[in-house]
Amino acid sequence: AKEEEDERHLCPLQLGFIRNCLKLWSAPDDVVLDMFAGVGSKLTQACKVPGLRAQPFEPWKRSCRSFNPRGHLRH
Repeated sequence: AKEEEDERHLCPLQLGFIRNCLKLWSAPDDVVLDMFAGVGSKLTQACKVPGLRAQPFEPWKRSCRSFNPRGHLRH
């Protein structure tokens, strides 16, 4: 959460930790499929790792969010 009024996650993951995990356990040209995209932390970090692509997938939501490769989620 950047602004005071932004919603905050109860147990946020550190972005650097996510990025390091993606570097360790992925290969060039992999697609990171995030089954629970939430706020998009894993997806935005995947876009920062050269050679990775990101794809959100939330099968239980009525409305789907589309992912912008610049790292922004939009409705």
